[in-house]
Amino acid sequence: RKVLVVGAAKDLKIAGDIRFKNSNNVEDHALVLGAADDVVIEASDIEYTGSNLGIGSGDTGKDSMYLVNTNIQTGGNLAVGSLGTINITSANFSVGMANSSTSDPDNVYIYANELIDIDTLAFSGRVDDIYMESKTIHLKNTIFPATSEVMLRSQAGSLHIQNSSTD
Repeated sequence: RKVLVVGAAKDLKIAGDIRFKNSNNVEDHALVLGAADDVVIEASDIEYTGSNLGIGSGDTGKDSMYLVNTNIQTGGNLAVGSLGTINITSANFSVGMANSSTSDPDNVYIYANELIDIDTLAFSGRVDDIYMESKTIHLKNTIFPATSEVMLRSQAGSLHIQNSSTD
């Protein structure tokens, strides 16, 4: 097993497009982008051609992670986590791009200790399961693939489904 970590002792801010190339697409490795404090990815496309990508923030505050106007593509699974709040606005997560059509589809994991706040998130690629867990989850303008199993776990929230086109 191999893990490559690109980490920051304070904040990690990504501006511009980044491509991490890895020709090994079996499930024996991961790339982790993380910071002990805040992670901000804005107006950037991130691509990892290997199998597992993790993005994490160690900050416990409401500004601990922002993924804004970004496309994140990985060859396999995608995990996004924060000890505080994850704020996602206008993003696309694409997983399973390195695997053949005969392999198992891949998963998206989103975990925040306090709040997952999402406005406009789309999923694409070979997505099998989508798992989100936090004390509270706010979802707006989010489209889940019809072929995916979605699990939302919230400690302090209730499910509100708005059916009208104006909501």
